[in-house]
Amino acid sequence: MNNQSMFVKIVIWFMVFLMSVGFAALVISPFAGSSFLGSNSGRDATEQLVTDSRKDVEKYDCVNEDAKLSKSQVTKCKDALKQLASAYTTLAQPEEGATELPRDYQRNIDRAGEAFKRLYEIDKADDDNAALYAGFLRDTGKTQDSLDIFTALVKKNPKNEDYLLQQAGAYQQLNQIDDTIRVLNLYIKRFPDSGQIQNIKDEIKSLRKQQKEQAAGGGAAGGLDTSNLPINIG
Repeated sequence: MNNQSMFVKIVIWFMVFLMSVGFAALVISPFAGSSFLGSNSGRDATEQLVTDSRKDVEKYDCVNEDAKLSKSQVTKCKDALKQLASAYTTLAQPEEGATELPRDYQRNIDRAGEAFKRLYEIDKADDDNAALYAGFLRDTGKTQDSLDIFTALVKKNPKNEDYLLQQAGAYQQLNQIDDTIRVLNLYIKRFPDSGQIQNIKDEIKSLRKQQKEQAAGGGAAGGLDTSNLPINIG
């Protein structure tokens, strides 16, 4: 995955993530290449959030896998870890006008990943946080791991439209076209009244056309553009 593609994926994913966790106070520009960290004060505030969140993570013993956390501790840890993941992901965003990822991008994304992973592990019954982690994995190139989580979420929540579409998107990103079509057909069967049905049908036609073109070309295609899938991602 090239840097520009990763740049766009992370910006879009992060916008959805912030909305899902209620960070309405942050000003998010609606296009890649423009940042909500356009001032030193904004970055300073985010770095302070990292410091405060790390203190809470340490205070409530959130990273100790052997710790027997109380229900109250789990709740506080989830809040702290979610804030920490958000802050690190914010710091990975480009400055205003940038067209490339910042130099400390990978370090901050890695740290965000650690926070998301622990957020997922600390309460695997929390499907929303599992979906956040799976979305993060997919958009940072760990698509198979993402697919495993979304597959489990679909099995647990068969009436959740978004999880099923996320599963289809992961299959498509892995260039597993047959499985993508299978899941999209399952979506049509389960949710016939969805407003996305026509888009789904159009996508299936497009995928089948690509299959024929690949077969005629006698070789495997490169990665498919998952942005065509009618999915509002996280």
